[in-house]
Amino acid sequence: MRRRFLVVSAGCLAVAAILYSVFWFVASNNLQGGVENWAAGRRAAGWIVAWKNISIGGFPFVLRARVKGPRIAGPKSSWDWRGPELVATARPWNLSRPEFIFPGRHHLSILRNGAARDFTLTAAEALGGVHIDGGVPRGITAKLAQIDIQSTAGKLPSGRAAIGQKITADAISFRLDLPHLETPDPVISVALAGVLLPDGPAALLGRDIRALDARVKLLGVAAFKPSSRLRLSAALGDWRDGGGTVEIKRLHLDWGKMKFDGDGTIALDADLQPVGAMRARIQGYRALVDSLVHARQIPTRDADMAKFVLNMVARATPGGKNTITVPVTVQDRRLFIGPASLMKLPRIDWEN
Repeated sequence: MRRRFLVVSAGCLAVAAILYSVFWFVASNNLQGGVENWAAGRRAAGWIVAWKNISIGGFPFVLRARVKGPRIAGPKSSWDWRGPELVATARPWNLSRPEFIFPGRHHLSILRNGAARDFTLTAAEALGGVHIDGGVPRGITAKLAQIDIQSTAGKLPSGRAAIGQKITADAISFRLDLPHLETPDPVISVALAGVLLPDGPAALLGRDIRALDARVKLLGVAAFKPSSRLRLSAALGDWRDGGGTVEIKRLHLDWGKMKFDGDGTIALDADLQPVGAMRARIQGYRALVDSLVHARQIPTRDADMAKFVLNMVARATPGGKNTITVPVTVQDRRLFIGPASLMKLPRIDWEN
């Protein structure tokens, strides 16, 4: 009797193992077929999707896809990404939570008005994931560590050569919650730590950004439909006319001698220039004004007036630093901090 039980049990286990093996290989074939179908759909839309080799492994408990030499480029090569080996893993019984590992050197080229701007991004650690529900992506996350971003070709907005411009960061995290029935508007969360900027105008408050943490909701995204035949300014105009607004749920910036915390909204005016209003708590506002003077963005006389007005509404903190809690507004390309008109903002040319 005991022997018969063992034989039956072994037989059941053998059948289960065979069935699971079949299931795993079917799942692996479906995974590779899904990747091929997605790539074919993108190519039909004018994209470039290519790789040197793709292999599926990980039997028995994991589906692991290794993609060597991946490349994705938008229509008319408006942007072009080439990456190192990409490894994607998922459980055969739960393909709705794939995870990705993509450390190494990435190459990105952006084409604007016939001129290319090339970058390399190198990350010692890089991982991410996708949440899929009903066959539709609902969320994307990514975390990178020890990042080095360098410009290898192109020009800065000032006209100077961009070659050699370098930004490093200790860590970057990103989260995108895509629209669905419960939350119809996408939400983007970004956090950066230990950022080191290159010398130049971008380092307005110094080269070191200790922390940046932002969470924004994009309203009216359905009206934003860029394509290879549509200028960015036209797409932004459609977005604006369709109620396009950026809701800033959280913005924290620790940069140089300034700390900024705020929330509010930003939109575009009839001339496609930013307008917005925020509630902000600013520590180190004097350093901000002094930096604008040093960068020749505002004259000394206007800076002295701005500091006088802001000192009137400032209050001391336990550390002896003055802090202001004020509205921050942008209207007609002028930046207001509380009652002080701080500066005229440069016009944004969305096509350059």
